[in-house]
Amino acid sequence: CLLKHYSTINTTKREEATKVAVIEVGMHRILQCQQAAGNGLEAHCFEPSPVSYQKITQSLEQMKNTVAKELIHLYNLAVSSTTNDT
Repeated sequence: CLLKHYSTINTTKREEATKVAVIEVGMHRILQCQQAAGNGLEAHCFEPSPVSYQKITQSLEQMKNTVAKELIHLYNLAVSSTTNDT
């Protein structure tokens, strides 16, 4: 759904060089970030699990599309709507 919406933005604002970013929280796999980057979106992807993050990092290293690869930013962090809560 987000990628379809981006296509509309991209088509209507092509001349303006608008930069669109997406955020994926709790990614588990790189697939969705890879798809977003493959469509020219800046992808900021968060995964708190060290095991899953390691697998995702390895998948990123194996990507052949270097342009999309540069648009993916991985973070080994948890994301929450609150701060300093335990």
